[in-house]
Amino acid sequence: MDRSGAAILAAIVAEVCLSVAACQAWGSSIEEIETQEFTFLTTDTSGDDGRPEARFVGEVGIDEAGCLYGADDGTDYGVIFPEGTEEDPGGGVTLPDGASLPTGEGVELSGGYFDPPVSDAVGCADYPQMFLVNPEQQNL
Repeated sequence: MDRSGAAILAAIVAEVCLSVAACQAWGSSIEEIETQEFTFLTTDTSGDDGRPEARFVGEVGIDEAGCLYGADDGTDYGVIFPEGTEEDPGGGVTLPDGASLPTGEGVELSGGYFDPPVSDAVGCADYPQMFLVNPEQQNL
């Protein structure tokens, strides 16, 4: 392998390590918020250096365990909202930037897909993959 190939490989390995470290950092600070209707997950994203740029298009619903989740094209995802997300009196949640996400209706969100947090204390993270919602939604 030449020097440029080695440099690219090193950059990829560093990026993966940083992503895993970031996921573990927010994964340990997840809080379950219980409302009368459902439970949802939040985490503090203020220390993140960047914003995940994936897109979720689907709907937010309430699963059998009473947790908010996302359904996108036949696949269910756990959803982690930014700290400051609150229950919306009309149903669903309101993000810190004021965006309302009603349950059972179509939503389009920016954020990122991650492996679930490694914590038995987080009951609403029982999904193969999680979607971490950006605190401020871009015009999607």
